[in-house]
Amino acid sequence: MIQFALDKETHDLVMDSRGQLRMLDEDATVVGQRLRTLLSTFQGECLLAPTAGVPYIKEIFKKNPDLNRIRAIFMEVVSRDPGVYKVQQMELTLTPERNLLVVLRVKLHSGDTLEVAL
Repeated sequence: MIQFALDKETHDLVMDSRGQLRMLDEDATVVGQRLRTLLSTFQGECLLAPTAGVPYIKEIFKKNPDLNRIRAIFMEVVSRDPGVYKVQQMELTLTPERNLLVVLRVKLHSGDTLEVAL
């Protein structure tokens, strides 16, 4: 699968030195970018796909978040990606500043292993 490259910090399209849009064609890179984008999307944010993304407002942005419930939600969202064969590991860390750090390792249908951090 081929996909436009997005900057990991700004999520803007990336252009090469000639002003051409950079494309991604390696399976692991494409799936990694897709997972980062999907996990950064609030469910309901995309008008064309209202069920895409994570239900942050309904389920995660709560006073005393349940990390097991959050883990289950993230597992479901990641497992739905067509490139993901199996979620091998997921680490969730809630900082005192209430930031959620997510590190996951997935096995892809291509046989590659991919680690994604948010």
